[in-house]
Amino acid sequence: MKTFGKIISCLLITFLVSILVAKGLIVVYASDETSNNDNNNAIIFSSNLIQSKRYTLDTSNFYTYPVFDKLDLIEKQEAERMREEEEIMILSKQIAQLYTKHNSPMVEYSEFIVRTARKQGVDPKLVVAISIVESGGGKVNFRAYNPFGWGQRDFTNYYNAIEVVTSGLNNGYYAKGLDTVQKIGPVYNAGDSNEWIRKINDIIKQI
Repeated sequence: MKTFGKIISCLLITFLVSILVAKGLIVVYASDETSNNDNNNAIIFSSNLIQSKRYTLDTSNFYTYPVFDKLDLIEKQEAERMREEEEIMILSKQIAQLYTKHNSPMVEYSEFIVRTARKQGVDPKLVVAISIVESGGGKVNFRAYNPFGWGQRDFTNYYNAIEVVTSGLNNGYYAKGLDTVQKIGPVYNAGDSNEWIRKINDIIKQI
C-alpha cells in the first residue's frame, strides 16, 4: 500500500512539474552545482513565480515520465520550422527583387513559387529562371497564364501554372534523374539547349 502511495505521489508531483514547465513557469536543467546526485534536477523558478531562488528536486525515487524529452523535441521542431520559414522569406524577397528588376507581373507570386517548389522538391530558383527566360517573367506569354513555355496549354491563372509546372518538373524531370540545368535543358528546350542552359544559369546566379 505504501509503495502504491509513493507511486501516486510521484506521478502527481511529476505531472505538476510538467504543467509548470509547459507554462514556462520553471526551467529544469542538470547542474553539478546543486548536487552530486546524478538523479537530481535543479529548477529555477521564473520571475513570474518567485525571484532568483533555486530549489533542488530529488527525483531519485520518482517514476520517470518522459515529459522533458518531449518538450525538448518540440523545441527542436519549432526551431527547425522557424529556420525554414526564415529561409523561405529571404529567398522570396530575393526573387521578388529579381522580378521587379525585370518589370515582371509575377512579383506578387514570389513567395508562392518558393513554397510550392520546395513542397515538390524542386529548386525555386530554377522555376523563376525558366519563367524569365521563356517569357520575361510573364511579360510575353504565348499561351494564357503560361510564363514557363510549358507545352501548348493555357492555365486559369498564375497559381495554377506554378502548381502544374513545379509538379511537372518533379515528376517529369527530377524523378527521372534530370535534376540539373544541364540535364533538363536538352529535354525542356530541344532547340538551342546550350543557349537555354546558359541563360537559365545566368538568371539563377542573380538570385
